[in-house]
Amino acid sequence: MRQARRFVVLLLCVLSAAIARADGVAAFAASERGGGGHAWLLVDRADGSSRLVHLPPVRGANAARPGTVRLGLDLAERPASIAATGERVAFLFAGADQRPAKVAVTRVIATAGGTWAMLPQGRLETIATLPADVAAVSIAADAEGFVLLGDPGEPLRAWRMDEQGSIAPIAGIGENRRDGRVIGAESWMPAVSGSGAAVLVEGAQGWTLHRMRANAWEAGQTIAGPRPLRAIDLGALLLVERDLGGGEREVASVGNSGSLRLGAWDADSIIGAMDDGRAGLLLALASSDDGSDRGVASVSYALEVIDAAGGTPLFSGPPRPQQIVSPGEFRLLVLVLIVVMGAALLVAIRPDPNDGVVVLPAGWALAEPGRRVAATLIDGLLAAFIASLATGAGLFDVVSGLALIRAGDVWVAVPLALAIACGLSALGELIGGRSVGKVVTGCRVVRVGPALREDWARVGWWGAIARNVVKWWLPPVALLGLLETNRRHRGDGMASTAVVIPIGLGDADEPGDR
Repeated sequence: MRQARRFVVLLLCVLSAAIARADGVAAFAASERGGGGHAWLLVDRADGSSRLVHLPPVRGANAARPGTVRLGLDLAERPASIAATGERVAFLFAGADQRPAKVAVTRVIATAGGTWAMLPQGRLETIATLPADVAAVSIAADAEGFVLLGDPGEPLRAWRMDEQGSIAPIAGIGENRRDGRVIGAESWMPAVSGSGAAVLVEGAQGWTLHRMRANAWEAGQTIAGPRPLRAIDLGALLLVERDLGGGEREVASVGNSGSLRLGAWDADSIIGAMDDGRAGLLLALASSDDGSDRGVASVSYALEVIDAAGGTPLFSGPPRPQQIVSPGEFRLLVLVLIVVMGAALLVAIRPDPNDGVVVLPAGWALAEPGRRVAATLIDGLLAAFIASLATGAGLFDVVSGLALIRAGDVWVAVPLALAIACGLSALGELIGGRSVGKVVTGCRVVRVGPALREDWARVGWWGAIARNVVKWWLPPVALLGLLETNRRHRGDGMASTAVVIPIGLGDADEPGDR
């Protein structure tokens, strides 16, 4: 093997009697720029569904500690094959009952606190259905899209599929000939790879790995001996799984310096791989599932970690489940709460410069609380609609605040909606004393004081900004104002403003009236 060793994570999931036997559906993403890659393992559950287990990278940005696992998705239908590249994992579902085969994808993203989340959340995104003449049974993924491979029981066939679902055939290896023989049924098999399509092809010297590079096959390592159960392409290493008989399998790593036996495990194991850019780690992940819908609580694991380069045991015990809230996210939440509570306290105890005594212009009265709440709801819905269009978040998620806990960057829709509402309301009140909601509900903002002001119709930039910052960014403080006898919240007190309605004495809508 190379002196600069590459980390490889090999996963073996030994299923208990509570889970139906699986046949090794797994995927991993190769390291990029020395960082870690993701690993994925699909296990079958007692109720016939499948569960996708995610192992986050252990090196690079947002790295998890070795042994960290998280449950990605529960799938009602078991895919025939999965493949991964970068932070994306693809699923090939075989056609059945007149349903065409399809390809669906999901991906993981790093959250602000260093954890990982799935997009789309809780589901897969179908990107293509396969035509009847594309008889694919396995899938590989790379930076260019996807590679579909046919049945190993037939001559080698492969197709390239891009992100838009367009499919084109790929030429075979030496026009499907190797050592003068046709690469036909049972003379090739797909290999699991983290950087594109790879197949093993039988030749005179054994089984040779071929990797796809720019839609062409390149020959790699050759392994002697009978047909393996499975091969995992890790670049510098090729992990080979063979049947020992008696219900056991062995795994060996094959590199430039030879072969190294890594150990033997029960025949019901699922084998996957993960590359973290350095040496090799072998993980024996034993799981049991009680078949319930309790999520993480329904699955228990026991993890054994072995150095794949030298066979040295490194860890044994329960794996580390990814925390729902990371320490970084928790610290950020505490900081935000402290700042908000401090600001609310300062605003709440700040005295009204007019001691609550104000004089209104002739023909105007203080607006009732229900009208003010209705105006605020209209302004808030308008801002939430704009924010949802700008960020792609659902309108309900923005209004309810659920976008804050959704995966991805959609959380920004909530503070964006507050900023839009604050800005639009302040601008409307600065120009004409009314926001959109106040126009609809027939009220406006005026300047007030212990004596009638000559400029009562002009709110001013300070008044417009101050009252709206309190209303939108400290809503509990603003809501307390509805309980005051003068119907003014702390923002109105700071800005010397009040929300009023015309009461029919003369032309009260005219700013010049007194």
